[in-house]
Amino acid sequence: MGSDGQSFIEIYRIYHHQIFRFIYSMIEQQETAEDLTQETFIKAFISKNQVEHQDKIHSWLFSIAKNTTIDFIRKQQKLQQELYLNKAWIKNRSIPDEQFIQDEGVHALYQAINHLKTNYRNVLVLRKIKECTIKETAEILGWREDKVRITTTRAIKSLKKIWKNTYGDHYHLL
Repeated sequence: MGSDGQSFIEIYRIYHHQIFRFIYSMIEQQETAEDLTQETFIKAFISKNQVEHQDKIHSWLFSIAKNTTIDFIRKQQKLQQELYLNKAWIKNRSIPDEQFIQDEGVHALYQAINHLKTNYRNVLVLRKIKECTIKETAEILGWREDKVRITTTRAIKSLKKIWKNTYGDHYHLL
């Protein structure tokens, strides 16, 4: 793609609604989807010279949108986890032992997930935490549905192994 700003405006006009709908389907928050759509096009404009062929623009834009949204989801989940842990810490100072053990177990689970390789972590977060369907997960990650199924199975197996090696029988998992 050339450096002509007019051609980029045309690309924006053609793909804006498709990119928005794609992002919205991943996060289901209109304002955030609008922001991430704008961020996608800003990133695309900055790196517009990386697209060598006009017929690659569609997949290039969707790849930027997917990566931008996944980064957003990761940041949100990390923030949610930190907020949850802070709330749990405050609540745990005056709650029964059972609740403390449960909250501690959730923290341990997130720690174990963070030790998985990236593909395993991504598929588990999307499938089991964000509760995305196999089809949605495949679209987000750019995989075939059978790869999502296989990777999910392997990720759970790997998580169980990490869990057992780290926590033994102290907490029960899955």
